[in-house]
Amino acid sequence: MINTLIPTPPGLPTALVWSWRSSRTGLERAETVLRRRGPGYSSSKPAGLPSRWRLELGRWLFGRGIRRRAGQSSLSPGYHFRSGRRCPRRTRFHVLLGLLAALVLSFAAGCGSAPTPIPTPTLEPPPDPKATLALAVANLLSLNSVAFTLEHQIGSTQLLPGLVMKKATGEVDIPDRLRLTVEAEVTAPRTFVEINVIIIGQEAYMTDLFTGQWRMVPPESLPVNFLDFGQTLASIVEAVTDPALSGVEESGGRQYQRITGLVRSEALASLVPGAAEGLEVKLELFVDRADGLLRRVVITGPVVNGDVPETVRLLSIDDVNVPVDIAPPE
Repeated sequence: MINTLIPTPPGLPTALVWSWRSSRTGLERAETVLRRRGPGYSSSKPAGLPSRWRLELGRWLFGRGIRRRAGQSSLSPGYHFRSGRRCPRRTRFHVLLGLLAALVLSFAAGCGSAPTPIPTPTLEPPPDPKATLALAVANLLSLNSVAFTLEHQIGSTQLLPGLVMKKATGEVDIPDRLRLTVEAEVTAPRTFVEINVIIIGQEAYMTDLFTGQWRMVPPESLPVNFLDFGQTLASIVEAVTDPALSGVEESGGRQYQRITGLVRSEALASLVPGAAEGLEVKLELFVDRADGLLRRVVITGPVVNGDVPETVRLLSIDDVNVPVDIAPPE
């Protein structure tokens, strides 16, 4: 961009305007021109040129100005200046405006209220597995009624020669009522049978393996007996050694602490008929975080001498302290 002087009619000043050179034609084009007002225009006051301080202020703020011819202070009547294009460089006016805005923001930040401190969350210590098991034992000893399922995920339990148990489901009304259903298998010839047991006080009833008819039997002759279910589980939990918290699992919208440990096979004799002695068995106990109740036990490894090495038994506990009606068979 260059400065150029535009020739004017006699008696008019020469004005300094901004112009640029066209890249295509090579001609200079003026952006500020001097021209006469259109038809019908009249003015009683000639347009005078800005005073020197206004010229300097405009030049400093906007990067443009007007130069007067020596000895002339105004234009002839009927002529005026039409504003042209501003200087393409960043104007000092914008710089001043930015500085003013920065000062205002700094003042506002300095006068603002102090920031609210963010509280540091308190880390909850991990639960003590021994304390968790102690609470589970206390809850087991206070049971009034419970429903349970003992099933074999791998392997089976021998009840009688040629008869093995696959699954047992039952309801216990502590201390002296039990209703139990055993799903068993006769090994030769291979046949699946169902055995039902009811115990009320000192009386015990069991269905015949072949006819399915109820008959009364001595309680001590039963292959399984879960009558004192709460005490049986409490003694097993108390016998666990080296308990360790292995994590928290969620199932059915509830959270369970998973505790692992070891137990001797003879401690499981009340739960698994014919349990051997001296075998080391791995236990996984799942305790409800909300109420401290033992809900599931995974028994891994041989408990009976005839068990395969990869035997896995699963005990599930449901309907804790839900009233149950157990009556003699008809």
